[in-house]
Amino acid sequence: MVTIALLSAKGSPGCTTTALALSTAWPEVYPERRLLLAECDAAGGDIGSGYLRGQLDASRGLAALAAQRSADPAATVWEQMLAFDGEGRRLFLPGLTDARLAPGLTNAWATLADALPELGRQ
Repeated sequence: MVTIALLSAKGSPGCTTTALALSTAWPEVYPERRLLLAECDAAGGDIGSGYLRGQLDASRGLAALAAQRSADPAATVWEQMLAFDGEGRRLFLPGLTDARLAPGLTNAWATLADALPELGRQ
């Protein structure tokens, strides 16, 4: 599994755009691999409201992941993903819609970290 982490201060230009560009180009570079773009900005996400124009299921994503408990972290993360494409090769884990939810993300971070090795094999 290849892991790429992009970090910046909130409001810094280019981080979200770079992440979206990488996720858009990924299937052409490695067509046999899936890609998960996880929007983990505790200050609130921009992809759902910007790139996806607010047209996403608000019941799925990082906040919902934090509320779930499961013995199978990978399955729990899969339930929260949305497909960016028709083939399900480019996947998206929506971030927070409200920064006030950030203090409750402890379980989401643990679940996501536990799920990454298994997700990398799929």
